[in-house]
Order: sequence, then C-alpha cells, then structure tokens
Amino acid sequence: MPANSTPPASGELLHRLIDSRVDFVVVGGVAAVLQGASILTIDLDLCIPFSPENLSRLLPLLVDMDARFRAHPDRPRLTNDVERFASFRLLLLETALGPVDILREITGIGDFDEVARASTEIDLGEFRCRVLGLEGLISTKRAVGRDKDLRVLAELEATLRLRSGG
Repeated sequence: MPANSTPPASGELLHRLIDSRVDFVVVGGVAAVLQGASILTIDLDLCIPFSPENLSRLLPLLVDMDARFRAHPDRPRLTNDVERFASFRLLLLETALGPVDILREITGIGDFDEVARASTEIDLGEFRCRVLGLEGLISTKRAVGRDKDLRVLAELEATLRLRSGG
C-alpha cells in the first residue's frame, strides 16, 4: 500500500455508514490521508455518538460485516445489543472490510459534538463525509503523546502548511 493511501476497504465501509445514516466523523490516519498527508494507516478510526439511535443504525451494519472484538483473545462476534454498547467508550473491531476503531471521544478534542465542530467535509466522489481537520489531528496527536503519534506530527504540520498556502 502506498504511503499516502487508505486501507483498501475504507471507502466501501464509509459508503455503507452513510447509506445507513450513521452519524460519524473519520479521525486518525484515514482522516489525515484524505486531507493529503503521506502516512501509512491500516485501520479506520471513527468518532461517533454512542446514542441508542446511532447505535441502532451502526450495530446491524457491523454485525452484517461479521465484526469481531479485536482485543479479546476469543475474538467474539459483535451483537446487535444497543443497550449494552451504549455505555462503551471504545470498540476495537475486525470486520470483513478490515479493522475499525470506534471511539466515543478523542483525546485533546473531546466528545463527538466537539469532534464534529472540529471536522471538515470531504468530497469522495460518490459521497461526502466528515473528517477531523488537520488542526484537530495535530492537537490529538500532541495530547496522546505516544511515539507513533509524535512521529507523524511533522507530516501533519507540513500538510497543514501546504493546504493553508504557506
């Protein structure tokens, strides 16, 4: 996979989320790549509201994609249990379309509403979706502070300068 590409099935998964009317913002590596950053990413990170309404649209879609808990040793299948998952903060899943991380909030930004305010809409040809803006991605990478996050800061900052005309 080229250094500035998204995981192969990301587009299909995003399209399905939009068709299912799931409320989400793309965050993480895919959001950076969609805004021109040259980084490698292997999963799709999403911030969503964990409301019963949104989960009732999301969970059937994930169940249909044979979603399994990636971090659990037995890798159990995800179920369509809205009540159970409404209290979760994070879902680390492997699906038929690849790995997906679903987060309630983003470090350095806040909950879904704050992430949505920091997002921008991207035209992907067949559809449009919201992605966390480069400024927000930079803020969260700094706030998290892991080595892998700090390594991409220079690329994100350079991409922001290029997009800003500087």
